[in-house]
Amino acid sequence: TNVRGYRVGGTGATINARLNGVSNHLATALSLTSADTWMDGGAVQNTAYAAGDKLEVMVVTVAGAPTQVAVQVDYTRP
Repeated sequence: TNVRGYRVGGTGATINARLNGVSNHLATALSLTSADTWMDGGAVQNTAYAAGDKLEVMVVTVAGAPTQVAVQVDYTRP
């Protein structure tokens, strides 16, 4: 239902999450432009999981050597 990110230090990072290694949940990776602030990726896609599917949490890029990057993925069970 949501993909959010948080960055400590550095000058930037982008994050995403995907289903089974190929279907991104955010159409465009979320750019963590502000440090020390949770940022919301907006609308999610490819959310239909089945038994045996895999969730991949991704740090796509980093800039300026951040010390921490957190990715939060919220989901609901049908």
